[in-house]
Formats: sequence, C-alpha cells, structure tokens
Amino acid sequence: MTNVPSSIVPPPLGRQPALDGIRGIAILSVLVFHFGWKWLPGGFLGVDVFFALSGFLITTLLLEDQLQFGVISLKRFFLRRAIRLYPALVALVAVSTVFTLYFHRTTSLGRVFTIAEGVLLYDANWLTYADSSGWFGGMPHTWSLAVEAQFYLLWSVIITVVSRHYAAASERKTMTRMLILVASMIWVGSSAWRAILWSQDAEWLRTYLGTDTRLDGVFLGSTAALLRLLWLQHPRRAWLMRVSRPTTALVELASLGVLVFLFATLNFGQSHCGLIGFTAAGAATSVLILTSVLRPDSILGPVFRLPMLTWIGRISYSIYIWHVPAEKLIRTESLLAHGFSPLAAEAMRVVVTLLLGAASYYGIERTFLKLQNHFRPQGRDGSHSTILLNPTT
Repeated sequence: MTNVPSSIVPPPLGRQPALDGIRGIAILSVLVFHFGWKWLPGGFLGVDVFFALSGFLITTLLLEDQLQFGVISLKRFFLRRAIRLYPALVALVAVSTVFTLYFHRTTSLGRVFTIAEGVLLYDANWLTYADSSGWFGGMPHTWSLAVEAQFYLLWSVIITVVSRHYAAASERKTMTRMLILVASMIWVGSSAWRAILWSQDAEWLRTYLGTDTRLDGVFLGSTAALLRLLWLQHPRRAWLMRVSRPTTALVELASLGVLVFLFATLNFGQSHCGLIGFTAAGAATSVLILTSVLRPDSILGPVFRLPMLTWIGRISYSIYIWHVPAEKLIRTESLLAHGFSPLAAEAMRVVVTLLLGAASYYGIERTFLKLQNHFRPQGRDGSHSTILLNPTT
C-alpha cells in the first residue's frame, strides 16, 4: 500500500468537543420530546441533528482513510462500525426480548424474534412502518439506527467507487467536487420525493420512517464534510477565513435560530414538518457543524464546548439506546404515586436515563471501542488513521 505524501493531505479532524456539544443538544431534545414535555413539541428533530452529524463524520472518516492511505477498505469500515454500534444494540435487544418473553407472554415467539432480527439487521424503520402497533419492549426508536446503517452501506460504496475512479493526487479536487454533486443530488432528491408523497396525502409514518424520504439529513451532513475538505484544499484558505469571520457569526446565529424555532414549534400533526422541517433541521445543523469545525473561535463555540454538554454528547449513543426502556420503566404516574412532586418525578426520569446511558457507555461501548485499533488501515511506516469516537447516534 502506498501512502499519500503527508504534505498534501489535509490534517485529520480529530476530536471536536463542539460536535459533542451539538450531539448533546440533540439527545436532550429527543429526551424532552419522548418524556412528553409539551414545551418542546419539535424535539424529535434532534434525530435529524444526529443524521447530519453522522453524515459529516462518516464522510470525513472514509475520506481521511482514502487521502492518507490511498484506499478505502469496506471490510475494515464495516467491522469498525459493527464494533462501535453493535454491542450496546445487542444488549438492548437481549434485555427487551427477555422482558417481553417473561412479562408479555401473549406475544408470539414469531413476532418477538422477527422484531429482534429486524433491529439487529437494521431494518427496523420498514418493519415499524409495516406494523407500527406490533412493537414490543423498548425498541421502536431503533428505526433511526436502521436509516443510518442503510446510509453507511450506500454512501461507503459510492465514495469507494468514485475515489477509485479519481485515484491520482492531481484529481483530488475533482473527486471532492464529484462527491459534492452526488451528495447534493441525493439530499435534494430525497427532500423532493418526500414533498411529492406529502402532496399525495401519504401516511406521515411513510415519510417519517422511509429511508428514501429521510436521506436529506445525512447527505446534508456529508455535503458539509466535503465542503470542509474542499476548503482545506484551497491554497488561500487562511485569507478566506479572515474575510468571512463576521459573516460566519451571523450565519451561525441564524442557523441556531432555525433549530430553536423548529424544536419549539413543530409537531407530528403539522404537515409542513414533513415537507420542509427535516431538511431545514439538517441544513441548520450542517452549517453549525461547519462553523464549529472551521472556526473554533466562533461565537457559539464556548457554548457547544461546555463540559456537561460535551459529556452528554459523548455518551449520547448509549443514552439514545436506553432512553425508551428507561421511559417505560420509570413512569411519572408511578413516581407521583410514591410521593414525588411533579418536578422531582421528571428529574428522576432524566437522572435514571443518564445513569443507564453512562453505564452502557463506560461498561459496553468503551470496552469494545478498544478493539477498533485492530481494524485501522496501516501504512508502511506503521501509522494509523484517526479514530472518530461516537460518530453516530
């Protein structure tokens, strides 16, 4: 394997605390929505924030390997994804399955194992659409993990094919522009297709859960990653950054304003959410990602890098995995019946969810993340590519 000369390879992204902070905001908005707090009816759009983050980080991860080592190994990529995501997911499936078999014995074994298989094979979004009333335990939220896994498969193959076609160092900018074109066509097409279905009065579950109707968020994030790469390849990028700083601050505040507006006003009953809300949330998040990464001194950077927020962001995958079982286990009504005040009851639900997420992260995720070192591409000099921890929901 031939290494690409380091002098013409953009520096790796590395750990970005601000992105953890954005991820923390996303998971908190999802918790607020699923806990039924009415003051944030659009909190479910936190999933679209996760989608954009995944698109950005997965695209960056794939292209860093390609630029540094001259090749993308799909086998290694999917092994690393499995090590990163599967252990906590398997634990969720095991707990939910045992719980159902013990406490809900009227549920047929066929349904139990069909749903477990669908979750583990990342087909939960289509299974939920086909039978939304048949889900047991605490796993219906795994539909979003299925959409992301299907995105991994599609996009990794596309990037691999395009990067092999433009393999020469002199063609790197052409490769990046081609991928920007492809990613843009996909997110525009997905958004337009969802609008068509909406105009035909399709079920909201169809537009909400379908892979084809939810690719705009992840590919908006991918487009942001490619624009960052193109910017890094620009010979006068330092000059561009100095000129654009005031504009960057305005764009960043406007993007945050869009997210706050969407979180605060939208709900499932408003059809315009399916029409433009998902795309708007993905676009606003992608802009925030770009400003945070390209300008560490941006106006919102200190907010996104708050220690508590970044910690919640780091364990957000485990929080997402376990928050629905926690919500089903710790009911507000039960806590009120045991003498908790309404505020204390809701605080208890949040604390239990965070504790479950932290236990899963430190006990399961971090243990298996150590195995990723065995699946990083290695150059002749023994160097390895950068590991991006927590790149997804």
